[in-house]
Amino acid sequence: MINKKTHGFDINLPIEINHNRCVNMIHNNIYKILYSSQIRHNKVLEAMEYMLLGGGKMLRPFFFLAINSIFTEKISKFALNIATSIEMIHTYSIIHDDLPVMDNDDYRRGKPTCHKKFGEGTAVLAGNGLLTLAFELLSKQEKDINNQSRIIYEISKLIGHEGLILGQSMDLNITDKSYDSKELIKSKILKTANLFIACSKASAIINDLSKKEEDKLSLFAEQFGIAYQVKDDIEDGEDKKKHSSAQLISSALKQGLSHLEYFYPKAILITNLAQYCFKLYLPIPI
Repeated sequence: MINKKTHGFDINLPIEINHNRCVNMIHNNIYKILYSSQIRHNKVLEAMEYMLLGGGKMLRPFFFLAINSIFTEKISKFALNIATSIEMIHTYSIIHDDLPVMDNDDYRRGKPTCHKKFGEGTAVLAGNGLLTLAFELLSKQEKDINNQSRIIYEISKLIGHEGLILGQSMDLNITDKSYDSKELIKSKILKTANLFIACSKASAIINDLSKKEEDKLSLFAEQFGIAYQVKDDIEDGEDKKKHSSAQLISSALKQGLSHLEYFYPKAILITNLAQYCFKLYLPIPI
């Protein structure tokens, strides 16, 4: 029999309420982390807080915790720190992505981007600060050092020069080079899906899953990430082929959800999250 309540989540409640609970948990943890330092009122810290707590959806932390809820009813301090670290890494990436030398965006989430509010130099330092703080948080002393080092290794690999950064590079040079469909999908995997895959791998490691179970979660996360980036392109008006892109979203999510079937009926929260995120593209009732 499934216990429908987890520490912080209740699958009897709408997904929006569980999402809000996650946002509150991550916000509280961020405040504790940022202001545990003796340094006060400096511009870089202000910029870090502005971007971390500036209205982001906190989707990636929720994605991680929702996957983790398949295997445990508790949200440990380490799990909460992993979720927070993932959000810090995501925030570092968008700060740098918005810079004039990258996408040159003036607004994000309806507010001035980090470099517009604080200047380019501070924005670069805030991004660097969040990336290093994420790994400081991940490397805090834990009982299981081997699992901790594996998580740091996997996340580093997925966001490094052969991962997220390579995806950003491909995206940056897309106007100078014509990518075929396979290369476009690769760029979406590297730039967006890799951080979702990092969530799945971290959960697999802390729960001591088998290689088969870890692979199934990673395949789900990859397809989720592809669908999410295509959806984002459509909503930003960057995708001119809305019909075929909508079909790609539907296909990716159906394929991704098929990998979750292995974990049913415990994969309720993460399935509900996927269906909620793509409710306009998936003909599956929520």
